[in-house]
Amino acid sequence: MSTNQAYCDYASLEWGNAPNQAVDILKEIVKKNGTICYARPGNIISSEEFSNYVFWVDSGVLLLRMNAQHTIGIFAKDKMLGINNIFKGSMAGLYVEVQEDTRYIACPVDYFCQNLHDSRLAMAVAEHVNWQAMMMAFYVSVILKEDAYGKVKFALELLNRASADFRDQVSVVKFICERTGVSKAHAHSILKQLRLGGYIEMASGSLVRIFKSLPLAY
Repeated sequence: MSTNQAYCDYASLEWGNAPNQAVDILKEIVKKNGTICYARPGNIISSEEFSNYVFWVDSGVLLLRMNAQHTIGIFAKDKMLGINNIFKGSMAGLYVEVQEDTRYIACPVDYFCQNLHDSRLAMAVAEHVNWQAMMMAFYVSVILKEDAYGKVKFALELLNRASADFRDQVSVVKFICERTGVSKAHAHSILKQLRLGGYIEMASGSLVRIFKSLPLAY
């Protein structure tokens, strides 16, 4: 697999190709046993609160964060968040920030823990956690192996797969820096060259679209 193909595969995983059967089972449980919640942009679900629930996003966007500078994942409509909380302490320190008006369902982790004897539930949890592990392993490999341009390319292709509404609300430089650790100066410099080369379109600091395949090297 080429590096370029790997980027596309990871982006596809991030934005929606979790194992369908597992997701359907987990969603059914969360919706049946959870509580509907509403949150406004900027609201925070603390680490302590987050660790006690599994979430299903009905609408809006939630950001899973390590801190104010680093986002672990973006969860929009029809996404599952917090399955790893079933394994106590595995997501310690992480918290959730609300990106836009969001409706979500929160199901207590204890429900899952008390029912893992159900083989159907246990298999769904295992499949979902395995998918997340593969996704994060590839993400880490990109961060460790790629140079600044490779990281920017990765982040741009990831962001390009999000909805236009989401891209409109996100600073592309902020998104790149939070996801990859690349400096703002480096991100600005690379984005400028990509715009001059006719590869991307930006408006008011947001990514409008990628016109054509980004070059493999800077």
